[in-house]
This record gives sequence, structure tokens and C-alpha cells, in this order.
Amino acid sequence: EGIEGTGIGMTLSRELVRLMGGDVQVASIVGIGTRVRVTLQNLPAAAIEPLPLDAVSAGDEAKPEPRGVVLYIEDNEVNLLLVEQMLARFDGVTMLGAKDGISGIAVARTSQPDLVLLDMHLPDIDGFEVLARLRSDPQTRHLCVVALSASAMPDEVDRARRHGIVDYWTKPLEMRSFLDAFARLMPHAL
Repeated sequence: EGIEGTGIGMTLSRELVRLMGGDVQVASIVGIGTRVRVTLQNLPAAAIEPLPLDAVSAGDEAKPEPRGVVLYIEDNEVNLLLVEQMLARFDGVTMLGAKDGISGIAVARTSQPDLVLLDMHLPDIDGFEVLARLRSDPQTRHLCVVALSASAMPDEVDRARRHGIVDYWTKPLEMRSFLDAFARLMPHAL
């Protein structure tokens, strides 16, 4: 029994691995299975330490560090892990994850995050429905929501903006751009 999907998961995974200097090879035989080989560069331990904030920020001065709670509503484990790793450099940031729209809405109500990152293509309800429910609930209508999607079609971006998305970021993420945009939207330590 096959599992249907858009096929974008493997494409994104391959791009993420390539951004890290590696590669993904896939070999598949109908009725037998699929073998996926991921190769990464053999880097010394010092090379995989997180970059200091000033190395990923555009300005020359030290910027205040973001702090607060981020909720990422995303069904793809790799994407959740990638964003979690990028945000790990900020001691004052806590990331929560939800793997579908309904649980994401529930987490948003209880945690009141400073920022919601919303994948627009979820397994249960789409991002537009999640956004509509967040905006119609007095407990969540004030939340700062950013779409984080592989789809960059102008009509979808415009529709998201009309529905109250603060910004629309596309995957695959470019680390410096993501961190700069993230830092602009989050509260900062004094």
C-alpha cells in the first residue's frame, strides 16, 4: 500500500543536507523498498558549533538577543528539527512544536507564544484554516503569526497576508535571513 504525498519532503531534505555540505541518494525498487543514503562532510567538532549571534547578524554592533516562546506548527520532523537547531543559539528562546493544525491551535491557546511559525500545508487542516481559527478566538487573535511554507506562489502569499499573516517566509530556509527576520519579530532581552 503506497503513501501518497506531494514529494516535496525528499526534495526539502536533499536541499537541507546539501546546504550542510552533504548529499542524499535514493534507490528504489518497486515491491522491495527504498534505500536512502545521506552523506555529510566529516567536520571537526569546532566546525559544527553554533555561530555566535554577531556572525549571523547584519549589523556591526551587538544586538539585543531575542527571548520568548515560539510555536512552530509543522508536520515535517526535519523542518521542526532544523528550526529548533537554528533557534538553539538563543538562550532566551523556547521552541514548542505541534505536528498538525488542531494541536497547534490548542498549544497556541495554552502557551500564548510570542511568535507562531505556521506551515501552510498540514495533514489535518490547512494553514488558512488554522489562521482563521486563531484570529476568531479572543485568546489567540493577537498572536504574531508568520507563514513558513515551501509554496511561494504570489496568490497564496497575498491570500495569507489578507488573512492576517504578519510575514511569509519560504522554505528551504536560508539561515542568516531566517535569523535576522526572526530577531526583528521577537521581544528582546534588556
